[in-house]
Amino acid sequence: LPKPRQWVLTPWYQYNWAKKYWKNGESVDIQRIPEDGYDHNNGTLSVEYALNERIGFDLTFGYTSGATRFFDPGRTAHTSIGFMDTQIGVRYQIMLEEDYTPRPTLSVRLGAIIEGTYDTSGFAFPPGDDGSGVEIGIGSTKKFLQSGLGGYAWMGFRFRNHDIPTTFFASVGLNQTIVFNK
Repeated sequence: LPKPRQWVLTPWYQYNWAKKYWKNGESVDIQRIPEDGYDHNNGTLSVEYALNERIGFDLTFGYTSGATRFFDPGRTAHTSIGFMDTQIGVRYQIMLEEDYTPRPTLSVRLGAIIEGTYDTSGFAFPPGDDGSGVEIGIGSTKKFLQSGLGGYAWMGFRFRNHDIPTTFFASVGLNQTIVFNK
């Protein structure tokens, strides 16, 4: 969580390009000519606010697009553009990290997902799942070194409408905290 009464704004942009996908355990090439493929863009803004040392709120919203020529014999680009699925949630810190001990920070999160405005009808690879729902998760962070090097892990489940299967998600990684002023 951010510090109590602190706002954190995080802009983020992601670009993905794919030239193959998996179908029935086999790789399927979607390039009719070199450099063809599937383009996916996400631009988001995450807003976090901590009410106190234990409770925080988050909101992530943004714009997304997906485009491909693969399924069109005339190679006309098919696109889906719109607001991406918005996520809003509340987090509770169960345990706070202690320096020089193995004890990490441990948090739980309950969130809502609000369906985006992109079009999924007739589009093979839409840029989202096209559904609203809820998600629950648990996460942990731990600083390893005084320099700010640390690690994180996050996992949970998403339950959505429109016959979207329940989704398990997880991420693990390293992070570096840089303090500009004290």
